[in-house]
Amino acid sequence: MEDGSCPYEVLGVPTTATEAEIRKAYKKLALKYHPDKNPDDPETAEKMFRRAVMASEMLLDATAKAAYDKVLKARQAARVRSEKMDAEHRKAREDLEAREQAHKRSKTAAETLQRDLEAQIRRLRAEGARKLQEEEDRFREMLRTVNRGDQDATVVKSDFSEDFEAKVLARMRAHGHARREHMQQQQQQQAA
Repeated sequence: MEDGSCPYEVLGVPTTATEAEIRKAYKKLALKYHPDKNPDDPETAEKMFRRAVMASEMLLDATAKAAYDKVLKARQAARVRSEKMDAEHRKAREDLEAREQAHKRSKTAAETLQRDLEAQIRRLRAEGARKLQEEEDRFREMLRTVNRGDQDATVVKSDFSEDFEAKVLARMRAHGHARREHMQQQQQQQAA
């Protein structure tokens, strides 16, 4: 139609309407909007009457109706494609948001694991340092006991000279440091 309106909508009939249904709808509108029947608003009545006439002429002409139905089907197919694309776009956006959330949760979990691991490393270092200090204290006490001892202790005392004590303590520290490094490497491998 000239004004771009749908003739089916103008007449209020479905796209599957028969010729008889189209004629009946036209007659109903023609009676309702005939300019002679609407003296209060003749312009609107004439406009509506002309629309009803054009719509019925178009739908009662088999060639014009077939061409219009083809246009309607093309529009409907385009609308379905558009809705499908919108649905696919919406699904893609939702999938992307879900992946971003999963990544964020994974990143948060990894950060939590990293913090826990670092806390455990600090705790183990402190515990190792405490144990090393206890061993050093125990060793020094043992040396003092030997130094305070009897005649046999002089033999032991010479074996446990200050030089020897320093060497033993250095070895204990080195062993503790190596053990801490080994534990750190294992923890890093587990984290990876």
